[in-house]
Amino acid sequence: MLCIDEPTSGLDSSAALVVINCLKVLSRRHGMTIIASIHQPNNDLFHMFDNIYVLAKGGVCLYTGPPLPLRQHLHDCDIKLTQNDVPIETVLTIASDGNRTTDFGKLMSKQNSNESDDKLIEGNTRLVYGKQNPTKRFSFRDVYCLLTRSMRYAYISQWKTLGLQIAMLIYTGMMLRVIMDTKIIVPDGCVTIELGAGCDHQSDADIINENFLKDNIKFLMALVVVVPVQIMFVFSISFCAEVAIFCNEHYNVTPNLPR
Repeated sequence: MLCIDEPTSGLDSSAALVVINCLKVLSRRHGMTIIASIHQPNNDLFHMFDNIYVLAKGGVCLYTGPPLPLRQHLHDCDIKLTQNDVPIETVLTIASDGNRTTDFGKLMSKQNSNESDDKLIEGNTRLVYGKQNPTKRFSFRDVYCLLTRSMRYAYISQWKTLGLQIAMLIYTGMMLRVIMDTKIIVPDGCVTIELGAGCDHQSDADIINENFLKDNIKFLMALVVVVPVQIMFVFSISFCAEVAIFCNEHYNVTPNLPR
């Protein structure tokens, strides 16, 4: 998501159209959402947006949706427009003119009836034992989106940490290969029925096999202990590098905390 405050401020109409067109191409190419605040856009600039959100004084929403149905929206509110009137200029005039309180109330009532908070809450809740649980519904699309974002974050943003983890695992494997004998996988580790019989008469081959079994157990214990410790070490390094981001997100949720 990219938020821009008045990207066309101080530009002429031609330059403003070029800027908005570049933002639109950027949004399509990278699949991102761009939120921009525009002060008194002309008609051509207005229709380049996918969705608009017209705000009046006090944060009151007078219209939200695609630009094209705005004229019909004003007609549904009994606000008459001529063929030469520009719908967005009419809405902005109503939003800023304190004498047109009747039209202001019509737009506000129409918008509230179209998209109420109850509909938004109902769309993102599910019923559990007859009671509302204010949680977002499960969606495979959300899982795919989060998984894709995690993969991008791991392979693009944290490529150094990922490379360090792979290098440490390769180094551990090479060290175990040098230290341990490859013949540790040859002996049969199954317990025989005659367990304990003839312990005083072990042959050299039996003693060697027993040593190989012990080395095999040591090898498995090294895998169980060393590899998780290495992974935790790498994760601790990556977390320390993101403490600033974590604190920033924490303050965004609870802005009253002292900085």
